[in-house]
Amino acid sequence: MSQQTALRALDAKIMAGLKGAGLADSATFLAKDAVVGTVPTPCDAYVDRDVRLYGDDEADVATVHTVVTLFRSQVEPHRGARVTVEGETFLLEGELTKDESRARWAVVAA
Repeated sequence: MSQQTALRALDAKIMAGLKGAGLADSATFLAKDAVVGTVPTPCDAYVDRDVRLYGDDEADVATVHTVVTLFRSQVEPHRGARVTVEGETFLLEGELTKDESRARWAVVAA
């Protein structure tokens, strides 16, 4: 089994448990270049609000962001795409981290 396969299987199991406990959400994903009328792709997401992110310099200053985690077996996130969770739409602004299974993005309200 490859690392990608193992990570995606593990994340799917974790997501199922968290969704059952109300700690993760069903969402929809719409690509940046989607044509009008395109049906969004169903996916799973974690939404973390008030995340403190620190810059790359030596100043100890944090900025507050909302971070959305998406799963790459379901969608391939990219800047400008839209994710909707319970009627709230987010615009993907900047990728924070990515591995073979998931990607975390700083988002803004769309």
